[in-house]
Amino acid sequence: MLRALIVLLLLANLAFWAWHHEDVAQALGLPRHSDREPERLARQINPQGVRLLTTTTASGPGVAPCMETPALTAEAAAALGRALRQAGLAAERWTELRRETGGRWAVVFGRDEPAARLERRLAQVQELKLDGAEPAIVEGSLRLGSFTSTEAAERQLQGWQQQGLRGAQVLTLEAPRTEVRLRADGLDAARWAALKTATPADGPAWAACAP
Repeated sequence: MLRALIVLLLLANLAFWAWHHEDVAQALGLPRHSDREPERLARQINPQGVRLLTTTTASGPGVAPCMETPALTAEAAAALGRALRQAGLAAERWTELRRETGGRWAVVFGRDEPAARLERRLAQVQELKLDGAEPAIVEGSLRLGSFTSTEAAERQLQGWQQQGLRGAQVLTLEAPRTEVRLRADGLDAARWAALKTATPADGPAWAACAP
């Protein structure tokens, strides 16, 4: 009995040893047992489907960690802010970025006049040889120069009047305005979903922040 037990233990040890030696196991037809390559590669499941997630893709489809609205008027930005707060999003969830855009003014001579009369006005202005004037017929008026502030336009008009110009006036080409963008940083999928849900259907479209 003891001799049979010893023989069984010996055979078990030999089988275990053979199983862990690939050449012997292969010759004896035993299952292979190895953590080496390429066996581990062969056991991978769909390895081509593995991809690294960037911060943007991890946040969810169509969302970047930083999203902002297009340029809005101060009134539109205030309305959107109220809608976000009413939806339960605290003000610290977004930031207001403001930018003042300067207006443009021009000194013009005549408005909505026939082309023939504007040509006569142009000839009159050229005879005056006004300092710094750049006369040009634009949109039904004779424009003598454009300026970035109403004060500069008025000052130049007074100087030209001293040189004999009559009938000219300052015209606002583009009024100054305040542009506002709402910007949300540190977004993940959950915060983006809340922000998008809180934005009214007729509100501005959010887009990834400009670099």
